[in-house]
Amino acid sequence: MAVIIGGGIFAWQYFGTPKEEVKAPEEKIEEAAPEEIEKPYIKVISPNGGEKWVMGGTYKITWNSGGLIEKVRILLLEGNREVKRYDAISNTGTYSWTIPQDISAGSNYKIDIMDYSDINTFDQSDNYFSIVKKNETADWETYRNEEYGYEIKYPQDWKVESTFPGRLGPGQTDFVPGVNPQVSSFAPKEIDLTREDAEISIYVAPPGYFTCPPGIRTDCISGQSGEIIVDKTKAMFLEGQTTKYCPPEGRKIKEIYLCRLNNYFRFSTTKQQEDIFNQMLSTFRFLNSNLPTALLPSAGENGVNSIFLLFSVSPSALKI
Repeated sequence: MAVIIGGGIFAWQYFGTPKEEVKAPEEKIEEAAPEEIEKPYIKVISPNGGEKWVMGGTYKITWNSGGLIEKVRILLLEGNREVKRYDAISNTGTYSWTIPQDISAGSNYKIDIMDYSDINTFDQSDNYFSIVKKNETADWETYRNEEYGYEIKYPQDWKVESTFPGRLGPGQTDFVPGVNPQVSSFAPKEIDLTREDAEISIYVAPPGYFTCPPGIRTDCISGQSGEIIVDKTKAMFLEGQTTKYCPPEGRKIKEIYLCRLNNYFRFSTTKQQEDIFNQMLSTFRFLNSNLPTALLPSAGENGVNSIFLLFSVSPSALKI
C-alpha cells in the first residue's frame, strides 16, 4: 500500500507474507574408515635348518616382521635349552652374529626371535642347524710315508726331517727305508734339529724289532693308564712322570700304544705342545684303512706281523 502524507512524504507498507530464505543444500562429508593396524609377526629366515656354521665365524641371522615392532630379542637354543641371549636388537631384519668360542659343537641348534616388548610374538628356526668346530689343520702340510704306510699333518711354519736312529738289522751295513727303523722329526722351522730335540717325532720300525703288545712302560713312567681311539683303532695310553730309568727324571709325559698289522710306530714329544699334539694326532691316518684292527694284538699272531704305535706327550694333552 502507498500513502501520500502531508509535506510530500511518501510511505510504503507491505502487508504480504515474507518469502522463506532458500539455503543451499548441505554437502555430505563421509567419515573415513578407521585405519587397519597390521598384527605384529616375526618370521625367521636364516638359519632355518640344515646349515653348518663354523665356531668363531660370523654369519647373518635374518628375519621378516610386520606390525609395530621396534626391537627384538634373539635366543640361541640347543634343543629347548637357552644357550645365548641378545636383547634389545633393532628390528632391521638382520643381525651379524659371531659364534662364540665357548659354544659346544652340536647339530641341534635353533634361533628364536621375539618381540622385545611382547614375548607372545615370536618365531624360531623350522629345523635344527649345526655349529661345527673350525678345521684348524685344513691349511697344514701333509707328511706322507709310503714305506711304512701312514700320513700326518703338521703346521705350515714347521718342518719335518727324517733320520735313522742307528739300529741295523742282522748282517746289515747300511740303513734302508722300509727295512730299518726310521725317525721323522717335527719342529718349528727355526729349530736346528742337529742340536735340539724335535717337538714331536715318529719312530717307525719294521716287524721283528719290537714285540706287540709292547707292554705299558711302567718302569719308565709312573702314572695312570687307559684306552683311547686313534684312526678308528683302539689304543692304550700311559701318562705321568718319567722315572730314574728314563732320564731326565720327573719329566711329564704321556705315551700312546697301538698295535696294527705290518709295522712298528712310536710317536713322541719331549716338550709340552699340547694343542699341536692333539691336532696332529687327530690327522694321523694309516694309508691302508681296510686292514683289520685290534687292541694290542700279539706279534706274529697267526703268522701275520703287527704294528706297534707309541705316542707320548705331557699329561692332560690328549683330547681326541
